Amino acid sequence: MIKVLSIFRTFEGFDETYFHSHFNMLKSNNEIAYVNIDDTTFVDFQVGTLASRLVRYSIRKQQSIHFNKVIEDYIKSFKPNFLFCFKARHLASSTVLLAKEYNAKIIIIYPDLEPEVHGKEYLEVLKLADVFIHTKPNLKEYFGSLNQNTICVNPFFSIKQVQNMESYDDTIGVSFIGHHSQGKQDTILALNSNIETNISLFGDRWEQKLKSHNNLKINKPVFGPSVPEIYKRSLYVLGLLTEQLPGFKDGDVMTARSVQIPINGGLIMHPRNQFSEEFFGATHTMLFESIEELCDIHIQLESNIELRQTLFKEQQEIIVKKATQIELLLNSIIYDFEKGNYNIFNIF
Repeated sequence: MIKVLSIFRTFEGFDETYFHSHFNMLKSNNEIAYVNIDDTTFVDFQVGTLASRLVRYSIRKQQSIHFNKVIEDYIKSFKPNFLFCFKARHLASSTVLLAKEYNAKIIIIYPDLEPEVHGKEYLEVLKLADVFIHTKPNLKEYFGSLNQNTICVNPFFSIKQVQNMESYDDTIGVSFIGHHSQGKQDTILALNSNIETNISLFGDRWEQKLKSHNNLKINKPVFGPSVPEIYKRSLYVLGLLTEQLPGFKDGDVMTARSVQIPINGGLIMHPRNQFSEEFFGATHTMLFESIEELCDIHIQLESNIELRQTLFKEQQEIIVKKATQIELLLNSIIYDFEKGNYNIFNIF
């Protein structure tokens, strides 16, 4: 029987939740033996106050050592065929080398921009992967320089996530769910100055940067089932991307949000770039490259609410066809690793 050891976070709302649930399903069907280790149990555990965050920081190195010791013990006792890691930024290269000594294949899924922010040791971990999977087509050369066993895939979705759009709720209006950045703020304020529709923001640091006024509503972060409920009832959801930050090689061109909004019942308004055009189609209505274009599309949707449903169906069909289905990807790796069938997901 195939044995899989993984490092996935299991709290609802994390990107890797559906990776974990698929392996759990295979385990319940007696198709694989499976053990998961959630690093938030050891290192990045949830805290609510400044004092507790300081305590967490002060013991992080000690907890990281303990975290790796637990993984090493499982490698020795469980003897997995595969070690799957979703980011897993506290993983030590010595732990990965031990897994390789026990003939485990190392699969690392990295969905973010700049891995170097997690330290030089983490770069060494990425170099050891037997398959290194990322979702940043504009960083293909950089990631390829870290590991020759790299594939770039479109952002992920689970077939379990597919949801329908619901009736428009004008108390939500236009929505954005995500962390603050200056580029996102500039776009939102420009849109807000040109429309009278409500704009609802959910995420970290917005409350420190902006105040609710008139039709601009600042809300605390939301996670889990609350997110699709907002997507489904928004006029549309802004799919704003993180701009190039200091020390980063580039900004985002596609992100998890590019796929997660339409698959969960929302209509996404996405910045236009080479890669979003390749994914959605160059003539797709919901791509914009200026505030003027964004406002023009907004007016069309407000004046013809049925267009919202039509465009949503188009988007969701594209997602199901082109995005990376988690279940198929994982199955192709664990059942057909030697054949390299997972390479069919490589978009280059």
